[in-house]
Amino acid sequence: MFAHTPTMYLMVVAVSVALAVSVATLVTLSERKREGLLLWAAGLGFYALTYVLFGLRGSVSDFLSIVMANTALSAALALVTQAMLVFQQREMPQPLFWLPVATAATMLTAFDNPTVRLITMAVLLGSQSTLLVTIVVQRLTETVGRGKYLVIVGMLIAIAIFVSRLLGVFVGLDQSVAVNHSNPIQTVTHVLGMVVLIFLTVGFVFMTKERADSLNVRLAMRDELTQLHNRRAILEALNQQLAVARRNQAPLSVLMLDVDHFKGLNDKFGHAGGDRVLREIASAVQGQLRAQDLAGRLGGEEFLILLPYSTAAAAAHTAERLRQAVHEIDCLQRCKLPTSISVSIGGAQFKALKHLDADSLVHEADQALYRAKASGRNRVVMVPALSVESGPTGFSTDVGT
Repeated sequence: MFAHTPTMYLMVVAVSVALAVSVATLVTLSERKREGLLLWAAGLGFYALTYVLFGLRGSVSDFLSIVMANTALSAALALVTQAMLVFQQREMPQPLFWLPVATAATMLTAFDNPTVRLITMAVLLGSQSTLLVTIVVQRLTETVGRGKYLVIVGMLIAIAIFVSRLLGVFVGLDQSVAVNHSNPIQTVTHVLGMVVLIFLTVGFVFMTKERADSLNVRLAMRDELTQLHNRRAILEALNQQLAVARRNQAPLSVLMLDVDHFKGLNDKFGHAGGDRVLREIASAVQGQLRAQDLAGRLGGEEFLILLPYSTAAAAAHTAERLRQAVHEIDCLQRCKLPTSISVSIGGAQFKALKHLDADSLVHEADQALYRAKASGRNRVVMVPALSVESGPTGFSTDVGT
């Protein structure tokens, strides 16, 4: 017993239209354009049109029910492929998408042999499906979430359908697509076609949602001005690093960095000028840190820097590099401000018996920072007492309790 072909066509059209409307109204217009959702909805619309024309076979001309129907199917694949590229923010030559569509229209018009037409469409649609899979796989690691795997699985099923149709030609299987003719090939093809449709669309919608969620998480953990970790993120990271240091008995040091005379700078050049200074300082700091180090803005002109697996001595040298890097910023060129900037830095190394929590460690680094300020600014003070050579700028580096 085989499925009733007109009913199968009607189901495919209904599912395609429902998915197209859902995708087209999912988010705001600007987001739909940016994420490729409008193109994807258009592709679903062409897919629905394909099956409307298939269903009218015998009631309309063969040009509409065969040539235009299959051309619409190729156009649907071209549109969803373009949608994927828009999502990935990539560009490819337009002929790469529309050449198969033009080829389908030309070949189907030129040849009325069913076998030639079937082979033509199997090759063209299989090639388009392979291109879409390739595009997704090329950005597999950069694409967050699991929606991409649904898209890949869906397209692999589609490729299997086209390959099986092609092989069926050579083994003589009944592959008639007449609306009044039902056979096992038609039933399996249309059922799998709906599975592909759902896998692709759900997968693509998941991809857009998962990327938006990932972006929201990053934004929630980043300081908008400096692009460093914000207060919440850096303190959460500190608690995680403290747990690692306790468990592994590994060294961990923290630095508190404060911009010298920042209030006066703000008063003189305005908040816009102060913001430019903070961005340049953040960039200079980030450029001096190792991959495992973390920097965050606690608020205002205060920064917290985490140095995993660094003793106080190593942290002192890192702090001195940071101090020098900030002092060497060319404010006139970089910030458009006729001034110089410097920072004071206080640091402390984690001691399990002494620092019961993150607050106590940060407090000790903050006390060292206070002493750096009181000692004349533009210097480093570490706890416990250490010795560090003065920087090449001519400003002394005081390291002590």
